[in-house]
Amino acid sequence: MDIKEIINEVQLMKANKEDLVEAMREVGIEVADNDPLRVIADKLHLAGGKSCVTKVATVETLDDGTKQHRFFTREEWDLLSSSERLAYPRIGILLIAEGHQLIISKSYQTRSDDNDATTMLWGTSGLDVSGLKNYETGTYGMIWDFDSQGNTDKIIAHYGTTTADPVAARRCREYKGCPDDPTRWDLPAAGHLILMTKYRLEINEAMNYFIGGGTLSDSQWYWSSTEYGANHAWAIQVFSGSVSSNSGKVNYHFVVRPVSAI
Repeated sequence: MDIKEIINEVQLMKANKEDLVEAMREVGIEVADNDPLRVIADKLHLAGGKSCVTKVATVETLDDGTKQHRFFTREEWDLLSSSERLAYPRIGILLIAEGHQLIISKSYQTRSDDNDATTMLWGTSGLDVSGLKNYETGTYGMIWDFDSQGNTDKIIAHYGTTTADPVAARRCREYKGCPDDPTRWDLPAAGHLILMTKYRLEINEAMNYFIGGGTLSDSQWYWSSTEYGANHAWAIQVFSGSVSSNSGKVNYHFVVRPVSAI
């Protein structure tokens, strides 16, 4: 589709938004009257059989200096000149799939600011985090755990009452996709990692297109913020979809990929 066709399509959608919304509702697509055109377009793509939508996640500076997220499709990004793109530092990829909207950071977090190793412990002590549900063997509800923010909050708060270090969760919160990144980054819950596994090819394609790298590893195990118990947390191999509950928090060094659900 060339630029003229894109512009014509957008103009048609804008002129017929009310009728479009009504037609979408008639076929069972949930849409609000105040949904912007970009949201309506995403819902149409998903309803039309497209399994997911990916966009580049950037940071926009408003006139008052406030920083906020701004997302671009490939078509929108390609319309920007090189100098215009400089105003939108890229921080990752937005994945829209199965009712979730998840920003995946453009790179792995390192073990520390002066250590560029990308693998780390879950924590320096085996603690049963207060308020964090234990998903033990046979309780595979862990695949429905999408509370990356809540899990990360609880891990950091609980470890904060001790002398131990919640390495993986802490380093996710310290991640910055650019110097003025306003994003609250989290250690992904198991459900979010499984979502990333399912759409790994689409995510990697978008990473290469928009970021020029930063693809999800084919071999590494990823720490999740979903707890198995006091001494273990769930880990997932994004390439194969394999899951492990026998992952000692203080024994194994796995990678962490910060995410932010919106």
